[in-house]
Amino acid sequence: MAWADSFLRTLKENDVRLVTYVPDNVLTPLIDGAAADNYFMSIGATREDEAIGTLAGAYMGGLRGVA
Repeated sequence: MAWADSFLRTLKENDVRLVTYVPDNVLTPLIDGAAADNYFMSIGATREDEAIGTLAGAYMGGLRGVA
């Protein structure tokens, strides 16, 4: 099992549905895995603060996420 699969499984076990990210070559397996899985809402950001702001708004709406 690849590290990205293990990470995504752990997110599911903890009811984390939103994945925000700034594109990065190292994170490509994780980003692709989240985008391919209908369980997750995957949102790309252009800056780190934008990703955190998206998570803050989602959390206020009752959604759990990770950046």
